[in-house]
Amino acid sequence: MKDIISKLKNELIDNQKKIKSGDKSIMNNVYRILGDLENESQRLKSIADPIEKKMEDLRQDEIVLHQTLKEKYPHVTDEELKETIINYIVERKRDQ
Repeated sequence: MKDIISKLKNELIDNQKKIKSGDKSIMNNVYRILGDLENESQRLKSIADPIEKKMEDLRQDEIVLHQTLKEKYPHVTDEELKETIINYIVERKRDQ
């Protein structure tokens, strides 16, 4: 992505020089560059959207899990729950 944006930036700089020299083909180049930027932004959006959706789903799952644990263990503090879950995950990971 950085390479694409850098390339387009350099093309815009070249186009700026052409404008100063009176080159009329500059508008086609600018429109092409803007189209390339739009395509790249759409590509990145198509990557980011599913990730954002998954993160939102995980946030909702976390809320439900927290509520369930608080209902089942009302006298346990959030910190104790957190420590228990972390220990469980670490132990499971070791066993794998």
